[in-house]
Amino acid sequence: MKHPYLAKLLFLLLFICAGFTGAFAQTGSVSGRVLDEQSQGLPGVTVLVEGTSLGNSTNADGTFSIQNVPAGQQTLVVSFIGYTTKRLPFAITAGQNTELNATLGENTTLLNEAVVVGYGTQRRQDVTGSVATVDSKDFVQGQITNPEQLINGKVAGVQITTGGGAPGSNSNIRIRVVLR
Repeated sequence: MKHPYLAKLLFLLLFICAGFTGAFAQTGSVSGRVLDEQSQGLPGVTVLVEGTSLGNSTNADGTFSIQNVPAGQQTLVVSFIGYTTKRLPFAITAGQNTELNATLGENTTLLNEAVVVGYGTQRRQDVTGSVATVDSKDFVQGQITNPEQLINGKVAGVQITTGGGAPGSNSNIRIRVVLR
């Protein structure tokens, strides 16, 4: 008894297996290293492939590796707190590893009216009580020999006592605090 459908079934099974292996080969990987401006590796940097859920963070020496990245043009987003975010375009070839290195520059953003309190820092609008601000426009113009002279007499409750005229002598800054 001949089974003519057996040959067709084997051909169909072979065709399906070839299709699966072709589908899995349509991915690649990307790896590299994230450095700071002094060429030191940055640990804990978030590295993501834009538009996907693929990502990783760098290890102690700043290296990373992301597997199963779809083939084609992609963009790598490299971000870390205190540093500028970088977007790096790259191309993935099926079954290949793409090597990318990124150098992040520091992001020096000035704080807008931070208030230092005895137990941390708070935003000015969150503080209840008296808050005084000394701006650079309020500084005394003229001969200034130390930074303490810039704010001397500008804020009520702040007393600055110099430690003498000797170079390197300490100054004392006392802030009056009323607890209720």
